[in-house]
Amino acid sequence: IQTLPASAAKADTASAVEASGQEAQQASDSIANYVDDQIVQGPATVDLGNQAKLKLPAKMVFVKKNRANAMMREAGNATDPNRYGLILPESENEDSDTNWIVDLTFTDSGYIKDDDAKEWDVEAMLEQLKEGTEEQNKERASRNLPEIETRGWVEKPHYDAATQRLIYSVDAKTAGETSSSVNYNTYALGRYGYISLNFVADMSSIERYK
Repeated sequence: IQTLPASAAKADTASAVEASGQEAQQASDSIANYVDDQIVQGPATVDLGNQAKLKLPAKMVFVKKNRANAMMREAGNATDPNRYGLILPESENEDSDTNWIVDLTFTDSGYIKDDDAKEWDVEAMLEQLKEGTEEQNKERASRNLPEIETRGWVEKPHYDAATQRLIYSVDAKTAGETSSSVNYNTYALGRYGYISLNFVADMSSIERYK
């Protein structure tokens, strides 16, 4: 999900809810199909360009941009030119049977003041996310993939000025699945924009990992 308060966001920053838990597992399962130069195994430090460095823990892998976009498209999500990559558990990780991924992107929004980050219309933000999901469902329908429904907040947006992070999470359900998934978003605000970490997991496991 990509969205910000109207005072800070670009017009095209809103997109749709990402993969369900089942589709996240499909993305994880497909790692083995890709060559090693697109996979970084933890522990490692991943260079995210001029914006940051990612400290990747042991028993996790980072999938680079090109393969990450391919994997996300396979799972029914959009490709993103601003995507850094995906974080997933290694196959031998004790948590590898848990359906989760973390999607890392960067949005060049410019500097966002604390006051701007604190002031947003929560209901308008949710409506924006739902509209983005409707657009994504058109693409999913053309590929015979089930629709995703954005059902509401799990955790309403709130801003932590001390860490300069905006956090929120959304309940999403894929048609035909019995359980919901959660998009748990953290925006790390910086001088030139923000890095988005979208943690996608089953509703039953979100409290354990967030």
